[in-house]
Amino acid sequence: MNNFDLYQMRLGDSRKIAKSKLVDIKTKTFLRALDSSYNSEEVVMNNDEFQALITGIPTNPKIGKKNFATLLDHKCEVGDEIYWPANNSYWLITEHDDTEGAIFQGSIERALYELKWKDPVLDKIYSARACAKGPDETTIGDGVKHAIFFDTLTDSLYLIVSSKVEGAEFLERYFELMVNGKKWRVEVVDSMTRPNLLFIQLMESSFDRDKDTKEIVGGKEEVIFAMDTSLDSISTITLNSEVNFVPTLLRNGKILDRGKILVRTMNCTYNENKIVFDRLGLSSIIVNFKDYGEQFKIEINVVEEVEEEIIIEKILGSESLKTFNVYEYTALHTINGQSVIVPGVWTYDKNFFEEVLTKENIITLKTKNKPGKTVITFVNDDITISKEVRIVPLFGGS
Repeated sequence: MNNFDLYQMRLGDSRKIAKSKLVDIKTKTFLRALDSSYNSEEVVMNNDEFQALITGIPTNPKIGKKNFATLLDHKCEVGDEIYWPANNSYWLITEHDDTEGAIFQGSIERALYELKWKDPVLDKIYSARACAKGPDETTIGDGVKHAIFFDTLTDSLYLIVSSKVEGAEFLERYFELMVNGKKWRVEVVDSMTRPNLLFIQLMESSFDRDKDTKEIVGGKEEVIFAMDTSLDSISTITLNSEVNFVPTLLRNGKILDRGKILVRTMNCTYNENKIVFDRLGLSSIIVNFKDYGEQFKIEINVVEEVEEEIIIEKILGSESLKTFNVYEYTALHTINGQSVIVPGVWTYDKNFFEEVLTKENIITLKTKNKPGKTVITFVNDDITISKEVRIVPLFGGS
């Protein structure tokens, strides 16, 4: 019998074996390999400790890439981080062989980089490990000029990061972060090439010593939260007054999505964004912005009748802006706490802004590539309200 006939006979026999049986045979063979192979290693993923086969992949220069195989029970997938205790190192699963149905089989790459970044609103610190996209990131070129040896450093870095890590949604174009204690800016993000992975190109960015630490961009930035309501500057109100009450949260002058809030009252009634001051004496209103951990208290004295009419006119919106960004401003007009929509016209310097949308007392503006100080104004027959703003370059500076 020649080799071709033998091959045909084996194919015929294999068609008589159920696929599930073949999977069982492969799994049992793999279990024996885990028990006896010198490539069997103990690894940890999500606090789950298990055995895996880890074998080398020859690369030149070496970028720390290896074949990785383990049982399907451990639910490994691309984007998961593996800790290898034997050499105290962290690895990222970057590839998975979809054609292998009995075990998880793919490749892992060593995570050489420590990333840290900050939620610009909540100031929450996030971190992740990343591996080099290719060998260029693991080597430093050199040369000779005028008989002097020198290193050729690169101002760009290509990394692979898991999109499964908390805070990965911030890793988008122009976002700044720290990589191994140095400041970089995201230039390109590819989230489509492979599931659960972000391929990012970074450019080295200048270090702002007034704000940045060696670990966190904007680490020393002072954060001031404030609440804006229709009851601001009102200390006395008439009995049975009904006021629209929709608190606004501001961080360093910028309006935030207020998220979940809890409003508690004493000596007055709150229901569906309205407050009725239905009892004489001192009323208290406590507003808790639960998503930010910020709480504010308002106290108002309720009397039979108030002689003075309190009118508040101001523009709500950010005072510190960056070029190429969109910002919203609201002209606020209240009489004794009651909001009034006043028709008017917005004016602004077209050298600094282009208009996106205008609706009643709200305007949305996009900053141009022009830093400096300017004024946004809302004009009505009876009122003129202005707000001074400062625009800085998107990539820092003044």
